[in-house]
Amino acid sequence: MPQRSSFLLAMVIVVASAWPGGEAAAQAAGQVSAVSQSRSAIDEYNQAFDDLLKHPSDIDASFRFAALAAQLGYYEEAITALERLLVYNSDLPRLKYELGILYYRLGSLEVARTYLAQAGSATDLPPDAQQQIAASLKDIDRRNAVNRLNGTLATGLRYQTNANASPSDPDVVAGGIPATLSSQFVKRGDWNAFVIANLHDSYDLQLQNAMTLETDVQFYYAKQHQISAVDTGVAELKSGPRFALEVGDDTIATVEPYAKASEVLLGDAQDFYAVGGGVELSRTITERATAVASYEARIKRFQDSTLQPRATVMDSVVQALALDLRYQAWAKGSVETGASVAREIARASFASNDQLDLQLSYSQTIDAPAALPLGPVVVTPALLRIYTKYDKPDPAINPSERRITGEWRYLLSARASISDGLGADLQLMRQVVGASLPNFKYNNSSVTFGLDWNF
Repeated sequence: MPQRSSFLLAMVIVVASAWPGGEAAAQAAGQVSAVSQSRSAIDEYNQAFDDLLKHPSDIDASFRFAALAAQLGYYEEAITALERLLVYNSDLPRLKYELGILYYRLGSLEVARTYLAQAGSATDLPPDAQQQIAASLKDIDRRNAVNRLNGTLATGLRYQTNANASPSDPDVVAGGIPATLSSQFVKRGDWNAFVIANLHDSYDLQLQNAMTLETDVQFYYAKQHQISAVDTGVAELKSGPRFALEVGDDTIATVEPYAKASEVLLGDAQDFYAVGGGVELSRTITERATAVASYEARIKRFQDSTLQPRATVMDSVVQALALDLRYQAWAKGSVETGASVAREIARASFASNDQLDLQLSYSQTIDAPAALPLGPVVVTPALLRIYTKYDKPDPAINPSERRITGEWRYLLSARASISDGLGADLQLMRQVVGASLPNFKYNNSSVTFGLDWNF
């Protein structure tokens, strides 16, 4: 009595719990971001502003004000203070470096390039500042290119205590009658080796509304050590134009209508394929907060197999709405929360269902001890809650009770930067699924470790 949770577990790796990481330039932060966040930051900012008014040519006063302003997200104010200082100290590399980082964060890439290039030509900047300048200039070149390709390649090992997602208790129900699972379907632990590829390409169509053609390719494959029936493969292609939605002279959001196709393998045979499309709206609410809303519709077609002889009754149409919010709480910490609702209408009413997903995560960047040859470590705890309610009872299981499940997922991920783009990853996960029917109650714990390369 196998379940299709293997696909969900695969998608946790590919999408929701993808290896943390990103471009080295995204972590570039000068002295202006080094001030610790506190409840008294506004008071410190106001005091620094008063000090700057009294001593406009004071280098330390200007840098302190700029640091506090940047910490609060007041990039324009920080830039104004430092550019005023530039009148008195036009050849100070440190000043041009800080201005370059501020303009980079503000999105004024060409101005940032000018300041960073000037600062980079100096010989008295510390090595870490030179590295940040090089990473930022490299990222500016990439973002200004007509065609921009980036992505993540990863590989590693994963151990699960319940690799086949079987019920915790072998006592189940079949046709409304108590039954016991055969040894083929009891809970089993196993290792797998996996590979992940996430690629994103953005092609600038060079139109007035900043339209680009965005294409994403995701691939995941896991080979089990013992339970080959749950070897899992996922391939997905998503593509569509992204353009600015403007009201007058203001851009209120970016919009991306897209088409999507995916293929899922289970036990090296086709499990199902899906085709569809949707639309995504992204909006920057403040300098620190962004929101992404989406609607998607897909057609899913399953393939009957020895383990799933009734799979085609799950052929369905799925519609989903999602909203994600991200807030940069401070320079090295961010909070992300999201919710989605989905309605799946299947060929068989007992396979039709409503689903609600809720997720919350926090990412913190921690500087590694100087004694370790590592870059920053990003630690991300996450919590997911998934509710699923099916329309009708499945006669083959219990003709008088429908399936309702509630799932918790607890995750802790960490990525340590080894070198430019290369990282070491560790993820711990605990999955607890409660259900109205014993057939679908199970739990699973996993540990995953590997390497990734971001480019």
